Amino acid sequence: MLTSIGGDWAVRFADARSAALPVTDLAVTRGDAVFETIAFFDGRPQALDQHLDRLAGSARKLDMAEPGRNLWTATILSAVEEHPPWPELSVKVVLARHHEGDDGMVRSWVHVEAAADHSTRRNAGISLATMSRGVTRTAAREAPWLLMGAKTLSYALNMAATREARRRGADEALFLTVEGFVMEGPTSSVMMKRGDKLLTPAPGIGILEGTTQQNAFAYAPSIGFEPVYADIHRGELLTMDAVWMLGSGSLALPVHHIDGAEVSADPGLTRLLNDHLRFGHHA
Repeated sequence: MLTSIGGDWAVRFADARSAALPVTDLAVTRGDAVFETIAFFDGRPQALDQHLDRLAGSARKLDMAEPGRNLWTATILSAVEEHPPWPELSVKVVLARHHEGDDGMVRSWVHVEAAADHSTRRNAGISLATMSRGVTRTAAREAPWLLMGAKTLSYALNMAATREARRRGADEALFLTVEGFVMEGPTSSVMMKRGDKLLTPAPGIGILEGTTQQNAFAYAPSIGFEPVYADIHRGELLTMDAVWMLGSGSLALPVHHIDGAEVSADPGLTRLLNDHLRFGHHA
């Protein structure tokens, strides 16, 4: 737990099963908080600095004060050290808001647990169901109060989309704008291969800047691919040479079907991407 009164932060370890938040905390009652989930592979963080950069950006969008970068980093690494060794760990970092009229304390936390096993999905792939997010491609610019691009605890819409995808017989959802342009998944970014280019939607369309996607883009030139941010319409998806959903813990999940239609795959490139994302290997 990280707690602050008047800007002075203190850190203490707590049992995740013990009471730590008052029922009036806005993170609980309104989802008025920001978070990141950081993967640790064999004790090595995946894109730690990028996650903390995005956390700071989300906090600014919500007008929230945050602990300094050094305090976050030290707390995260200490929490991981306290956890029994495990090949893949999931570290959730949550920054909550001060509630006026409460005890004046800001409560934030770092929670470490064994990560879900994504190995089967990394090999076998997943299916997607496309669905409208109900926003236009310019909504992020025209309505910044929608907080598109901020990673908040308000994930009810995202989880509803995942449930809808499964009702349709797919593994996960892929959001589209009302005009049909590709956005992102409920908990992941999308990346596509077309020829010698790796493509992903630009953040300005109202999506999170994916840390795993940025890592893949930084790696792309070393294996002969040009990384490109582009407007991608749903109709183009089935013409791609490969499609992946990218996440900090899941890494690169190949997509084999979209809305019931088969999608091309590139198993060799999938292996290269996942080896790099997990181990930092270069071709």
